[in-house]
Amino acid sequence: MARPRRIRKPGIYDLTAGEYLADPCAKPSLNRGVAQLLVDRSPAHAWVAHPRYGAKNAAAEDTPDSTDVGSAVHAAFLLGEDLVVEFGFSSWRSEAAKARRNATRAEGKIPLLGDKAATVRAVLDRLYAFRQRTGAFTRGKAEQTVIWQEGDVWCRAKPDWLPDDPTAPLWDLKVTGGVASAATWKYRAAEVAADLQSVMYPRGVAAVRKRSPDGMRFLVIEEEEPHGIRVFRYSGEAEEIALAKFERGVELWRECQATDRWPNYDDAEVFLDAAYGARDDWSAFTASVRGLDPANQAGLQRARDEAIAGKIVEQYNWAG
Repeated sequence: MARPRRIRKPGIYDLTAGEYLADPCAKPSLNRGVAQLLVDRSPAHAWVAHPRYGAKNAAAEDTPDSTDVGSAVHAAFLLGEDLVVEFGFSSWRSEAAKARRNATRAEGKIPLLGDKAATVRAVLDRLYAFRQRTGAFTRGKAEQTVIWQEGDVWCRAKPDWLPDDPTAPLWDLKVTGGVASAATWKYRAAEVAADLQSVMYPRGVAAVRKRSPDGMRFLVIEEEEPHGIRVFRYSGEAEEIALAKFERGVELWRECQATDRWPNYDDAEVFLDAAYGARDDWSAFTASVRGLDPANQAGLQRARDEAIAGKIVEQYNWAG
């Protein structure tokens, strides 16, 4: 078996997804997913997930959407590749349907039932219109691998869209089966470490190109009609926090590689506070009902019923 390619010079490379995920850097490198594990969990979790160390489970990597619809949209919109093979089965439950689906996947294609194929076409129509209207996702390249060093620590990233203009913003495309509202997306963004991505990717590109891009934009489009599109970016304060997290990740990675010690969680007690998002939602909720007349029993009952995630409304001594 041929030895994997090892890249020993920072730069921008056109690599396959497999080459990227296997980590082609001269030394085991830090990407968004591993950095998230380092700072949110522990070095032991990062070691287990890294392809050059434990390789036991995948970290949250810089890859297209995991859903078939998202992957099909990603390939068509960013790379110009039509990977969809549409089938007329009512479901994938029959043995014949499963066999055709598996054979299609083995060919590197994406098998979709009719309704999902129609969804892909509708989402693409919205994205093409967005591109024409805004000029985003033009004059650049998709899925280029950026490799750079933070001192002696190797890092890698794979932006969805790297513009030719080194000062233009980088782009990330997400297709969601949920909602693209800010209230909803902030939780999903936290799960996939989009905050780290928003500082790590531009930092890597700036290190290689010697000019800083205008941050990063996240385009989120809904699978369901009317296929709403929202474009998000992180505030300056959020990016400051994310940068501190990334720098801590670099520090931990350097220390663990130097000592070959990858500590797990410690035994210290951890106090749980209300989640920041939940606190924000509760504050907004209470502000929205503060002006209600206590005599308006219907209004108070409705407000209570609509309390987000069953927050502790009893403390407000609701009547009824």
